[in-house]
Amino acid sequence: RACLARRATSTWLERRDWLLFACLLGLGLRREELARLRRDRLVAAPEGFIARVTAKRGKEGSVPVPAWLSGEIDRWCHGEGITAGPLFPSHEGGAKAICGATVWNAVKRTAERAGVDLRRSTPHALRRTLATLATQQGISLRDLQLSFLHASQATTERYVRASRPPSEAPGRVFADLVGVDASDGRAADAEAAPSLGRGRRTSEDD
Repeated sequence: RACLARRATSTWLERRDWLLFACLLGLGLRREELARLRRDRLVAAPEGFIARVTAKRGKEGSVPVPAWLSGEIDRWCHGEGITAGPLFPSHEGGAKAICGATVWNAVKRTAERAGVDLRRSTPHALRRTLATLATQQGISLRDLQLSFLHASQATTERYVRASRPPSEAPGRVFADLVGVDASDGRAADAEAAPSLGRGRRTSEDD
């Protein structure tokens, strides 16, 4: 919550770091998947983008992008003039994609700016947090499995403490933290939201 609320915008690096952090929470991608994400693989849909993602072992999948995050991505792309190629270039105006280590460092920098415990602030911790909060908010385990690009539902089950149906983009649960309505992306009064939870520890590669 603190990291999303503390939106640093004074430099290009701070803006990129914040959006990387937001995408990890809103999409639940692995850091390498997020690093490889391309603008031309974001497909417009009625409720936000659909991200075409290449996962582990070359598996292709589609991940729904919640309305609030679709708006943030759209503003980033317009502001940076990104119409194709890497969504997150390695430097301002660049055409080369970042790597997984850059995602890791961005999370650490964002957590440090917000005064959050760096030991608990990792890309995979955000993936676990999304899984736990999404199921508690009504996202089905099956939809979470599809969004996380897990081959087995058993792998998804290791991420969560509770599950009840039905579905939507898992990352919608963070809409209130950025001041938008979860259903359609319109501005709304932010409400208190749960803090980041530990969740059950899983492999960084799951």
